[in-house]
Amino acid sequence: MRQKEADFFSELTISAENNITQLGITAKLSPQASTREGNLDDYTSFIQVSGAIQGGVIFTVEAELALLLAQSYLLDPVTPDEAKTYAVEVVAELSNVICGNAITERGPHPIYLGNPLIFVAQQAEIRTRSAQPLAQYYDTDNGSFQIMFIPMDQESELATILNVQ
Repeated sequence: MRQKEADFFSELTISAENNITQLGITAKLSPQASTREGNLDDYTSFIQVSGAIQGGVIFTVEAELALLLAQSYLLDPVTPDEAKTYAVEVVAELSNVICGNAITERGPHPIYLGNPLIFVAQQAEIRTRSAQPLAQYYDTDNGSFQIMFIPMDQESELATILNVQ
């Protein structure tokens, strides 16, 4: 892995932690990272990155935390039932914000983001043909989340998402 991808991933983790904290949710590094490797949470957003850095960013969140994020992110108060309808959009928007902040910190390099691809699945896992994903796992009082970066070594499929119910 090249240094610029490692630096970008470092900015992603800082941005993810800062954005969650700004919503009033305390995030702490998870001690169970190795047991969760390759597993995705309930709400997942994937954003392709191109330009000076090639790859994909995955932001994945457990369901309970996704609902709290929706309630914390929206300006108007929402009930837990209403939060269910907004959780997918909030996870997508947060992934955009996290990536945008990480790019801003990278300086004037031409880095471009695709539109977030969002999906809701339980017990899904990720397999990649590219380099091993960089992943940081966080715990909160209301569930966990992960931020990942999959560097793309060549013009090929970045990852396969499997649902293994």
